[in-house]
Amino acid sequence: MLILFFHPVDRAKLSLKTLALWLAYPAAYLAFTMIRGSRIHWYPYPFLSPAWEMFADYHVNPRAGVPLAIVALFLFILSVGFLVVKIHNRIVLRR
Repeated sequence: MLILFFHPVDRAKLSLKTLALWLAYPAAYLAFTMIRGSRIHWYPYPFLSPAWEMFADYHVNPRAGVPLAIVALFLFILSVGFLVVKIHNRIVLRR
């Protein structure tokens, strides 16, 4: 899939509007994970758990730490998506 992403069949440029679509799946998965985690008290990633020891090590309230971790995760996904769009568009323009 990664090869097909960088060398698409239609050779069309990607717009930055597609980043919102790319964030739809992680947002839905995060919402599902947080709701499920609050019900069964298990989170698949430690930084999503309010009981993560790292929050206590840095004297961060879990009510602030979990949202900060979520924002950092979405910023990371957004920046990687932005880089992928730029790299893809440069490859398409060269052909």
